[in-house]
Amino acid sequence: MLWKNGDSCGVELEDGIIMDYVKGSFIIAVKDDVWQAYETSALQHHKLHLSFLYERICAIFMFAVEDAIETSDVSFDIHVCEDADHILSLKEGDCYSVEIYLIDGENHVCACRRITLSLSASAILKEAMQRQKDIPYDEEGYNRALQKIQGVRQPFELEEQADFHEVF
Repeated sequence: MLWKNGDSCGVELEDGIIMDYVKGSFIIAVKDDVWQAYETSALQHHKLHLSFLYERICAIFMFAVEDAIETSDVSFDIHVCEDADHILSLKEGDCYSVEIYLIDGENHVCACRRITLSLSASAILKEAMQRQKDIPYDEEGYNRALQKIQGVRQPFELEEQADFHEVF
């Protein structure tokens, strides 16, 4: 795990959701001023739904925690990831991991959970990451495509069209 409960995440985050790939894991950090005990417990103990959609040039992850956190979406662009080559070096038979963190207003970790994708989901994700990397990078074009996708559909609607959906 990148961080543990109670750790300072070491960076100033704005409220909302961000994603990166660090030290061999996809990282999803959700920041809010205050997390209720129920929400932090739910992240660690309730069913977590993770979906992935690759559309146009955008890679979008959606996750929800049953009875606690509604479906949220976050995009990932391999072109701005410092560890992009490591993402694509996943060997056949290995699986990607995803770490989800709830960060409070003081940038402390209130809850965290690590999950491991299935072989089939990892294969789908690796293929999508390779397709995204093979497209010449255009930040404005990426942002326009993402705005079109997110402007037309809510996260739960994107989830319905996902390339994979897993429950942990």
